[in-house]
This record gives sequence, structure tokens and C-alpha cells, in this order.
Amino acid sequence: MDRNGHRAAPGNTGYTLIEMLVYCALLCGLLNLCTSAYISTIRVRALNDGVASSSQSTQWLTDDFVRTVRAAVGVGDAIGPYAAGTDTLILEVPPDEERRHARQYVVFARDAASHRLFRSEYAVAGNATELVRSTASLTPFKSLSFERSSSGRFAMRFAIERQGRVQRAENIHTVTATMRVVPLKRGV
Repeated sequence: MDRNGHRAAPGNTGYTLIEMLVYCALLCGLLNLCTSAYISTIRVRALNDGVASSSQSTQWLTDDFVRTVRAAVGVGDAIGPYAAGTDTLILEVPPDEERRHARQYVVFARDAASHRLFRSEYAVAGNATELVRSTASLTPFKSLSFERSSSGRFAMRFAIERQGRVQRAENIHTVTATMRVVPLKRGV
């Protein structure tokens, strides 16, 4: 019946206010679920992209470490602001064509402030030390250490920090490489 007491025609019933409110509540709940799923997917994709990017950066640095150690002709004690230690490795490498008359060194070191691994190249001619280039990893390293044996074998051990979280302690990576020549220990 309508407000005037007349019966509605059959098939012309319409929706009540309660039915519309239930419909709106269900629609809002469904939209909320879809939005949550979409946002979660975006977050997972961003996290995966970050892990892939840091993995590529780390892979490039570890490959470069192996190449540099294999090409090295000696080991240095100190150069520029760096001194050899457990978190710093100084290697003498053959000079490139531009700097034939200079000794060339490559330094692998972990920066204490940013926790990134730096690879710096120095050329030494006489008393002049020149920084040729320096690159840094995109990924922060929670820990980094270099170990050296008397036979010219080097090991780089590290744990990576990703998205502000540290991998579990048992996920320490080790990269080893051996120099092709007998290492000479030289100071700069």
C-alpha cells in the first residue's frame, strides 16, 4: 500500500530504504576488499623490484671483486684516506693505457656512515695520488669483511640489509677469488 492507502499495482513494487542501505553497505565492503588487494599487490611489486635491483647491484660488485682480485699484481697497505683492514681491501692492478707510468690501485671499503660498499680507483705517480673514479653499491651492507691467505686467496663475506631489514644472520654470503700472481705487499 502507498501513503494514500492504495494498493500498488502488481509488478510495480520498487525498493525499500532498508534494501538500498544493505546494497550500499555490500558495495562499500566489496570496494574496500578490492582496494586492499590492489594496494597489497603494488607493495609486493615494489618490494620485488627493490630486491631485484639490489641483487643486481650486489651481483655486479661481487663479479667486479672477483675480476679485480684475479687481475691484481699486489696488495697495498694504505692509499688516500684508506688503510687496509678487515673491512678495507687495497689491491694494486695493472695500469690502464691513460696512466701507463703510474701505479694503479683499487680499494674495496665499507663506508661506516652509509653502510655501502665503495670501489675506488687511485693512480699514484711519484708523490701524487689521484682518485680516478669511485662507485658505491645501491644496497647497504650490514656487515662486510675481507680475509686474505698467504697464497693470494681472498674472501669477501657480507650480509645485506634490504628495505631497512637485515637478512637473518645465517644468510652471510661469501665470495672468494685467487690472485693469478704471487701477491707483493707494498705501501703507498
